[in-house]
Amino acid sequence: MDKKTLSRFLKHEAKERDALRRKMQRLQNPPPEESVFTWPALIKQVVAGAVVLTVLLTIASLVFDAPLEEIANHAHTPNPAKAPWYFVGLQELLVYFDPWLAGVVLPTLIIVGLILIPFVDTNLKGIGRFAPKERPFALGVFGFGMFLWFALIVFGLYFRGTNWDLYMPTDCWRGAQEPFIYRSCPDLEGGLAMMEGTLGSEMENEEGATFSSGAVFHLEPGEEGTGTAIGKSYVWRGGAWEELTPPPAIPLAWTPLKDVDGNTLAPDHPYHMAIGLVILGSWHIAFLVIPALLNPLFFRRLGLWRYGTAMLFTGMIFGVVGKILWRLIFGIKYILVTPWLNI
Repeated sequence: MDKKTLSRFLKHEAKERDALRRKMQRLQNPPPEESVFTWPALIKQVVAGAVVLTVLLTIASLVFDAPLEEIANHAHTPNPAKAPWYFVGLQELLVYFDPWLAGVVLPTLIIVGLILIPFVDTNLKGIGRFAPKERPFALGVFGFGMFLWFALIVFGLYFRGTNWDLYMPTDCWRGAQEPFIYRSCPDLEGGLAMMEGTLGSEMENEEGATFSSGAVFHLEPGEEGTGTAIGKSYVWRGGAWEELTPPPAIPLAWTPLKDVDGNTLAPDHPYHMAIGLVILGSWHIAFLVIPALLNPLFFRRLGLWRYGTAMLFTGMIFGVVGKILWRLIFGIKYILVTPWLNI
């Protein structure tokens, strides 16, 4: 788009925006013949909606039991110890980020981002109605953020089990029960004794010894003639019992550089720190530059500081997904490791 065409388009859009602003002012201050009183016109609808919602919540509370567990026992910590469902998304983020990021910085950025929306999004089109064609960026980014939040909740609630390991909803493991799911475990044949769950995540064998774990434990004979037994963990997966093995150690960061003797440099070595800074910086620079080059009209509409703020928060939202994929695909815990903080 050449400069003359862009200038004409912006002038036309300015006239359209002024017309929308005058329309908004008219809606905010309507003449008496076009206005109605809040009571009873609006309040009756609000009360009717509240009554319907109350009835639905009452029916749901009668049909579905609350996912409560046994009385807390200070001698046995549940495995896993899951937060209430509305905080499980933050708990899932702890797998991919340090606690200061997942528990403090990211929730703070969510709140700040929501506060800034009215100041950044000055588009008057589609106000008071659902208009995806007129507000694709705003609705797309906000919708993706909401989807990501609830996806983390569902994943942490239904796909995380003992030691916060990955389980499928069809797998059986002994531990805290998720709402609407009952995991029944078939008997494990052979061996000395099967440890059955007696108090949620607490296991008890035939001798009365208890073990605090969410997995199914099974005692098997040790070396012949020693009279010893070995405890192993199993999970019912894919129609068969599968022995649980400890997950492999995850490297802290990508460490491709070595010293003159061929030894790999430490993750917090200045060279590796520089690589992490380049990756993080390139990510945010790409979100700042590429949209402005592909759609200069979008940049001109928002202006410098609004565009920069919107792209900064958009880069952070998609950066969370990028960090999760970094961990799942490459098996690396952090992008940047420093003596003071890890990202």
